[in-house]
Amino acid sequence: SAWNGLGVLLWNGQGAPSNLTAAYHAFLKGAALNSSDCYFNLGIMYQNGLGTDKNETAAVESYERAEQLGHWRAALSLAVCYDTGLGVEKNCTKATHYYRKFFRDRSRWNDE
Repeated sequence: SAWNGLGVLLWNGQGAPSNLTAAYHAFLKGAALNSSDCYFNLGIMYQNGLGTDKNETAAVESYERAEQLGHWRAALSLAVCYDTGLGVEKNCTKATHYYRKFFRDRSRWNDE
C-alpha cells in the first residue's frame, strides 16, 4: 500500500531524516485499510519500541493480523514469539504450528 511505502521511507530516512513516529502513524493508517505489510511493520515497531512505546502484546496482535492477511514473514515472527514467550505465554504447539506454516509456505517458492 502507499501508506506502507511512505512508512518505509520515513523509517529509513530516505529523502528526509528518519522519523519513526511519523512512520508508525503511516503504518497505522495503512493497517486501518488492512495492509498486511503495515500490520507487519507495526509489529516490529511495537516489539522494539520504535516510534511508539514498546508493547509486546500489541506486536503479537499485529503479527497475527498480518499473518491472517497473508504476510509472508508474519508466521515466522509469530513462531518466534510463541517459542520465546515474547508478548505471549510460551507455547511450543503454537510455535511449531507457525514454524511449519512458514517453512511450508516458503518451500512453495521452489515450485514456481
